[in-house]
Amino acid sequence: MSSARGEINQRDLRMRSREIMDAVERGESFTVTRYGREIAELVPIRGRRRPAAGEPPAQPDNAS
Repeated sequence: MSSARGEINQRDLRMRSREIMDAVERGESFTVTRYGREIAELVPIRGRRRPAAGEPPAQPDNAS
């Protein structure tokens, strides 16, 4: 899951959902397939990236 746009099948999504969602939270995107056909994309919400280990958390836009 190191690529910027990985491909995962529906079974992998079901079996490894926590790991995959953690990767999405870190900024990775995935195309979900079923029977080899693309059916969905998992992409992070812009502006909502979880910091990597050792990285300070981002400050909210309204912080003074």
